[in-house]
Amino acid sequence: MIVNGILTEVNQVVFVVGDVMLDKYIFGVVNRISPEAPVPVLDVNKKSERPGGAANVALNLYGLQLHTILFSVIGKDDSADSLLNYLEKAGLSSEGIIKSSSRRTSQKIRVMSNGQHLLRIDEEDAHPLSSEEEKVFLAHILNLWGKYKPQGIVLQDYNKGVLTPFIIKSLISMAKEMGIPIVVDPKDLHFWDYQGVTLFKPNKKEIQKKIPFLFENNFSDLKRVTDYIFDKLDCEISVVTLGEDGLWIADRYSCLWIKGIKQEISDVCGAGDAVISSLVWSLFKQVDLETMGNLANAAGAQVCSRSGVVSLELQSFTSYYLNLYTVLNK
Repeated sequence: MIVNGILTEVNQVVFVVGDVMLDKYIFGVVNRISPEAPVPVLDVNKKSERPGGAANVALNLYGLQLHTILFSVIGKDDSADSLLNYLEKAGLSSEGIIKSSSRRTSQKIRVMSNGQHLLRIDEEDAHPLSSEEEKVFLAHILNLWGKYKPQGIVLQDYNKGVLTPFIIKSLISMAKEMGIPIVVDPKDLHFWDYQGVTLFKPNKKEIQKKIPFLFENNFSDLKRVTDYIFDKLDCEISVVTLGEDGLWIADRYSCLWIKGIKQEISDVCGAGDAVISSLVWSLFKQVDLETMGNLANAAGAQVCSRSGVVSLELQSFTSYYLNLYTVLNK
C-alpha cells in the first residue's frame, strides 16, 4: 500500500513453486583473439553466483518484505549446495526445497566482458518429475501449507520439469479451495494449463507463439490479446510485458498500456522476476489496476538499470518508484 507516499511492508505468507537454478557469472576483459581459433580470449577478473529462476522471484518477494517459502526440486550436487547456502545467508528459508538424485541442479553460466554477454553455458536436466517425485513434492507442499497457511501462491515456470500438469492442477485446486490468489509466470510447455488463476503474466514473445493471430503494440491489438487470454483461461488479470515498450495490464473491466521508461539499459536479466514479484505484492495490498501496472513497470526498469541478476529491496524500490513517478508526472 502507498501511505503518505511510502510503500508499506506486508506480513503475509506467499509460496513460490517452480524451477530454480544457479546463475553464475564470469567477468573479464577481451583484449585479443586466440591464436588457436578465431575466438576472443577473456582475461578473467571476477566470478560470482546467485540463485536464479523461481529462487530469484522468492528473493524479490522476500526483499519486498513478504514472508516467502520457496518450493522446488534440485539435484544432489555442488550447485545445489551453493544455491542453498546463498538462500540461507540471504535469510530465505529453503525448507521447501527437495533434493533428488535423478536430476542435476540447473545452472546458467554467463561469460561477460565490459558489461556485454559473450556466451551462456547451460548445465541442467529438464525432464519432468517422475510420478513418485510428484507425489513426494506435493505432499511436502501440503505439509508446509498446513504450517504456514499462505495467503498467495506463485507458479514460476521455466520448463525445467518441476511444474508438471499434475502439480499445476493440484496447486490451483488447493489455492481456489482456500480462496487465495494464484499468480503465474508461464512458459511454452504448459502455457494453457493454468485455468482459473488470478493473474497470468506472459511476455510478448511467449504469448505471440501461443495465439492464432499476429499483434502489434497498439491499444486494439493488445486488448485483443488479453481478451483471448481471458477466454482461454478464465483468469482475473492478465499482464503482457512488452520490453522497452512497457507492459499491458487488463482485468475484466478495464485495460491500460503502461508505457516503457526511457533509461539506459544495463542488463535485462531478472526483469521479469521483478515484475511478477511486484504484481504479487500489489495483489496483497489490493491496489488499483493502474498503480499495479506502474509498480510492475518500475520494478522491471529498476532491475534493468543494474548489471547482473539483482533482486528488489523495499526501501530502495520505494525511493526509485517515488522519484520516477514524480519526474514522469511533472
